[in-house]
Formats: sequence, C-alpha cells, structure tokens
Amino acid sequence: MNSKREYSFDILRVISMCMVIIIHVSNVYSRSYGIISNKSFLFSLIFNTISRISVPIFLMISGALLLERNFNRRKYLNRIKKFIMLIIIWDIIYILWEYFYLGITYTNYYKLLLEPFRAHLWYLYTILIIYIIQPLLKIILEKSNTIIKVLLFVLWLLFSMLSIKISFIASYFTIFCYIGYFIIGNYLYKYLKKNDLKKIYITIIYFNSNMLWN
Repeated sequence: MNSKREYSFDILRVISMCMVIIIHVSNVYSRSYGIISNKSFLFSLIFNTISRISVPIFLMISGALLLERNFNRRKYLNRIKKFIMLIIIWDIIYILWEYFYLGITYTNYYKLLLEPFRAHLWYLYTILIIYIIQPLLKIILEKSNTIIKVLLFVLWLLFSMLSIKISFIASYFTIFCYIGYFIIGNYLYKYLKKNDLKKIYITIIYFNSNMLWN
C-alpha cells in the first residue's frame, strides 16, 4: 500500500465529526415531538437522520486503511492497547465525576468489561472489537472466493435490515452490521483505486444525459 497520506480520508473524517456533533445537538429536538413546533421537529429530524451516516463513514475509513495494509504485529498490539487505555481513562473520569459531583457510588465494575459506563462511549467498545478481530477478517477476505463474499454481503444486508425491527438481532448481531461497514470500506477503496473517479463521474453523466435525450 502506498504510504502517501490520503487527504480525502481527512476530509471525510472532518465532515463525519461535524455530523456526530449535529446528531447530539439535534437529538434533543428530534425527541421533542409535541413540545416544539412541527417545523423545528421536522428540521431537526432531517439533520439527525442524514448525519447518521457519520459512524459508517468512520468504520469504512478504518476498513479501507487497515485491511489494505500488511499485518504488523507491533502496530496491531499498540492500537488495541491505545483503545483499552482510552476506555479505562474515560470510565475512571465518569466514575470519579459521579462519586464526587453527584454522590453516586458505582459498584458493578465487572460490567465495564462488556458494556460502556455511558451509552455514548459505545463506539470505543465497538471499534476495539473490530480491531481485535481485524487479522481474522483479513484472512477470511483473502481466502474467500466471490460466492462466499457475496453471501456474506447478503447476510450483512439482511441482518442490518432486520436489526431495525427485531430487538434480539439488534442486541446480539449489531456488531456484525458494523463489521460489514468495515469490510465494505475496503472494497470501495480498492474499487476507487482501480477506477479513475473522474471516469466514473463522466460515465454517470453520459448515461444520464442519454436517458434524458432518448
């Protein structure tokens, strides 16, 4: 893989970070139906919905970069250690905050191994799991033929849709849905590297113009 920095990913990261902020700001208003005006509710709901693509973008960027590289054991272990430390640090901050500021004593420390102390820390746990199994994912993708890859994509699409309606799938298979974004990011990156993006745009414009004139 070319070591040259991919500035397009930096732009996507900045856009996605802004979208995450929009999600958290608009969340209060998009859950206030009947309390605020219908226009304000609809406005916040639209921005909240559109901004939800931010997390998949983050996951796809990670997949595009990490699954494309040769496995490096030292970097792999350092990345996992870094995220474990981030989780521990933020858990400690919240535990101390609740104890000294709110007067709440937290006792279920064993739960911190499986679930975040605060709901908005869920991404750290999710990306840590994906990073841990990254070598396995890379092996599976390299050893799988086209049929297996298509089957995995269909399963991912199915579980992603069903997780919206079925709470059991949402509880136990959500991580599978996020892993799908991680892998798709790698596929998209490979496709765009092989195909000039300008040619893709020209092709799309060409076919659209033909459809309009015919």
